[in-house]
Amino acid sequence: GNRKNEGKAFGNMGICYELMKEYDEALECYRQRLDIAKELKDAEAERRAYCSIGNCYPSQEDRSKAVDYYLADHDRCKNLKNKRGMAVTARNLGVTYEAMGNSEQCLAWHKKNLDVCRDLGDTDAQLLALTALAGFHADQGNTEEAVGYYRQQLDILEETGDRSEER
Repeated sequence: GNRKNEGKAFGNMGICYELMKEYDEALECYRQRLDIAKELKDAEAERRAYCSIGNCYPSQEDRSKAVDYYLADHDRCKNLKNKRGMAVTARNLGVTYEAMGNSEQCLAWHKKNLDVCRDLGDTDAQLLALTALAGFHADQGNTEEAVGYYRQQLDILEETGDRSEER
């Protein structure tokens, strides 16, 4: 019990430091959380720590390190069969690769995100994934491709009766 709670406390402190934009302190807390998770062989806490560490690096402009931690998180999510975690990490990787200017990897991860969201049946997450894919294609000048993703959004909204997302 105590070590597990200690790990959670480090994770929560890390979030606070991150919100204050004190990234070095946040990273130190997240690394402490990761060490405790490994010590306890708590795979779910370990994957959360990897994701948290990855989230800090884009803020510090060291995106290749973020990719490393997101990939570690993604691997753990696959091993845990945590599809929701896989979707979040795929989205994080898509956004990070986009910021790095790596269009091929950006597109691949955004597509993986959409696939997992579809598997989950999570329409809200699908809408976000489709927005990311449409935006990517629009930025690349592939407007027909972008329109196709926006049409898919409209289809989902029509099926679910949710018109709040339509603009």
